[in-house]
Amino acid sequence: MRFPQLEALERQIEEEEAIQREVIPEEEIPITEKTFLRPVNPYAVTKIAQDLICGVYHKTYALNIIRIRSFNHEGPRRDNVFGIPWYAFQLALIEQGKQEPIIKTGHIDDRRNFTHVKDMVNAYWIANEKCDPGELYLIGSDEKDRIFSYREIIDKLLQLSTVRDIKIEQDTKYVRPTSVPRLIGDTSKFRNLTGWKPTYSIDDILTDTLNYWRDFVKNDLY
Repeated sequence: MRFPQLEALERQIEEEEAIQREVIPEEEIPITEKTFLRPVNPYAVTKIAQDLICGVYHKTYALNIIRIRSFNHEGPRRDNVFGIPWYAFQLALIEQGKQEPIIKTGHIDDRRNFTHVKDMVNAYWIANEKCDPGELYLIGSDEKDRIFSYREIIDKLLQLSTVRDIKIEQDTKYVRPTSVPRLIGDTSKFRNLTGWKPTYSIDDILTDTLNYWRDFVKNDLY
């Protein structure tokens, strides 16, 4: 049985996906506090709504709310439904002989600026002490040595593994319907005001994350 309406909707979604992969023009990278927001998934919409609600509560009820948009932060305890912990979890399974030596991935050519969760928590604390209520600040690592594609991240993780000859294989069930090829921020406003800067390297992020999942897999905690 055919459903023309559903088929038409599928074609429309496919067309929209092609458009949404380039949601932020190259000339608007890096992203600043003034960059026009273009959410491409429900999760992103909820974050924008949260930001706007906080702004309204500050203006209307004078609540001391500091608005922060933080870029990718990674490390131990992040669930394995996200990129880096998902790759690290699989790598830990492979090292324990619980998965064939193939890391299943989604789209891995998107680029991000990565910050260790410890640096981000420190930034939140500093923001609470030094930032102005109602103001918007971007927080993250925008140094070149902390900007990578997920493909480069996987290569780095493989270098940390005790197993060699691991293959990388894209699985369509892990490919998101929309993607943002570049999500790089300009955090100079926050840095200039507070003096904050990240102290942990990308190698620290990956080592801490991989060791966390190694412990989980070894002790059957997940």
